[in-house]
Amino acid sequence: MGIGPDGEDLVVDVTVVTLGRCGGQIGREQCRAPGQAAVRAEKRKSSAVVENTGNTVAQEVAAQGMTFMPIGFDASGAPGSMWSTFIKTLSETAHMNRGHDELSYRRLWSVRVAMAVVKTGTEVAVRRYSGELGVRALAVRGVDDPCGPLQHGAAIDPFCGNDVDALMGVVS
Repeated sequence: MGIGPDGEDLVVDVTVVTLGRCGGQIGREQCRAPGQAAVRAEKRKSSAVVENTGNTVAQEVAAQGMTFMPIGFDASGAPGSMWSTFIKTLSETAHMNRGHDELSYRRLWSVRVAMAVVKTGTEVAVRRYSGELGVRALAVRGVDDPCGPLQHGAAIDPFCGNDVDALMGVVS
């Protein structure tokens, strides 16, 4: 038995979007509000049309006896509107099947998922920044001391033996 509204299986499509990437006619400040970009991403996923059918993904999934649930998060870990429906259903099932406290279960998994989203976003940002920093570092260092301190005081430098993966322990 699945955890869908009528006991069917769920098809969950999770997406993480950058803050401020709403598109359309929404105002810039409203778009940057926590969770708004995620809500817009969920709506895009819900209305996406499957090639050669003219049906939405939700319609195609429903034709196979399942429920489609797009879940969005923004890069700060803020969920879209579908997360609360999903985690509530999941916690009710966990309570029925395993005796878990529903509220504690929802809180635990909401925090864990948000932190995983933030950690992954941070890792991507550090990798991107370290690549940019390396290029910038070549431009500001002298020829005599290629691995000396950077003029802007940054600590990450992939060109001088620092392992970005090892530095991730500081971030995680």
